[in-house]
Amino acid sequence: MKRRTVCTVAMLGALLLLAGQAKSAVMISDFDTGTYYGGTSGWFNYDGMPYFSSVAAPTGGTTNWLGVGPYQYYEKITAQNWAIPGVAWSDFLSNKTIALDIIVPGTGPNAWLPNNAAQSIGFELQEFGGVAGTVNFNPSATFNTSVKDTIIHVDVAYNPALLDPTATGYNLSLTSLNPGYDYGWDTTNNPGGSIPYAARFYVDNIALTPEPGSLGVLALAGVAAGLRRTRRGPRSA
Repeated sequence: MKRRTVCTVAMLGALLLLAGQAKSAVMISDFDTGTYYGGTSGWFNYDGMPYFSSVAAPTGGTTNWLGVGPYQYYEKITAQNWAIPGVAWSDFLSNKTIALDIIVPGTGPNAWLPNNAAQSIGFELQEFGGVAGTVNFNPSATFNTSVKDTIIHVDVAYNPALLDPTATGYNLSLTSLNPGYDYGWDTTNNPGGSIPYAARFYVDNIALTPEPGSLGVLALAGVAAGLRRTRRGPRSA
């Protein structure tokens, strides 16, 4: 019993240490806090995507998500610093990853084709107002879109050392998440053109984190703490 207690305390201590290292993680948009200045949780459809709306509990998810219907080869939605309360340029400087959750629909008129195992997603991070002037950075990552109607966590890494610490503002745009082909050409996944092009994806929990998965470490530390309290049980009289 003593050995188990020591191991539990050691594991909890390690998790809490990791959680402490992740304390600067900051949420950009969870899409549960309404709209700001006409945007959806700080995001705007400046480039006229065919669909752009808050969606309650899409298949595979809970709470509110941002639903986006991109063009076949292009999309761009943008968040600006003046529309996101509490997220400062210093948060980008002190983190390394843009983390987010994605769901791609598997059936119905909004189904996502093709069933690629490696779909690209990219951001444009634009800094301005500092000694470096206006500079754009374009971090990207890939994820598996053959997983349908399921929450997929994606970490898009960037290098904070390249950012200008004197910048006074930023724009963050999601600029690369589209099917990249014509649905009408796909006779395997879309036989006879039975699914018209109306693709959508859903995003949630867009956040800045110091390392990939650090928000998960925080959650795991909390779970471990709860288990520790549960295992102790009540003291005997």
